[in-house]
Formats: sequence, C-alpha cells, structure tokens
Amino acid sequence: MSTHNYPVSDKWLDTQDPSAPEYCDINEIRNDPGIDTPPLETELRDRAIHNPSAYLDWVLVNDPKVFTKLDGSAPSRSDHIVAAQFTDCGCRVGDTDDGNNIRGILKNSNVITKGEYFGGIEHNDIYCRIYRKGTEVEKFWFLGQ
Repeated sequence: MSTHNYPVSDKWLDTQDPSAPEYCDINEIRNDPGIDTPPLETELRDRAIHNPSAYLDWVLVNDPKVFTKLDGSAPSRSDHIVAAQFTDCGCRVGDTDDGNNIRGILKNSNVITKGEYFGGIEHNDIYCRIYRKGTEVEKFWFLGQ
C-alpha cells in the first residue's frame, strides 16, 4: 500500500503540442535543481549536477493545477519536487477508457517496455519514466512510501 504519490498530467499525455517533452521521468523531477532548499534524505543524487526537468517546465506552464495544495492553490516547482520524494513501490492507473497501455522504463532497467494495465488498481511495476507516445491510460500515478 502506498502512502505517497505523484500524478502525471493528463493534459501532457493528451497534448498535441510539438514543444511538449517526450517523457516524464520521476528521477528528473526529484533531482530538478530549481529550488534553494537542501536535498532531502530520500534523494538519490545531488540536485546541483542535474538539468531541470523538461516535463516539469511544461506542466508548470500548461497544467499548473495537475494537483492542488490544501489551500487550493497551484503547486510551485518546489512543491512538485517535494511531492516526488519517496521510495518507489509501484504505479496506479485511474482510467483506461482510451486504452490501457503504458510505454515506459521500469526502475533499474535500460529498455523501453510497453505493458497492459487495468484502471483502479495499484500495480507493482515500478516505472521511473513514462513516454507520452504509446501511453494510452490517464490518471497515472507514481506511487511510493
């Protein structure tokens, strides 16, 4: 059972915007150097040596309320980075009406895979990256503890 999660933008998954990044990578979000706070204990690497997440750049402009804070406001870059700090334990799919395939890279893997997933279920597969093209599901969440 997960206790933390990070949602992937449905607007990003559905966009036809040619400037939208090809993939969403949870580690790139975690290690995005765009905040001035010290690294959290759960971080895998030093953020200072990483480039900003292209996905995060796109979402902050095009889908600022991909999740909302308790006060109803849109999350900042810092809020996204903090929300992505957890130990991975799987993924969740909320909607598979348009198809149920996820194209991505599983944790500790270096190959792109395509798998079939059912909505409303927490899946044990641990994705570190998902690609826009080839992914049909919506309401995709990275899960962890």
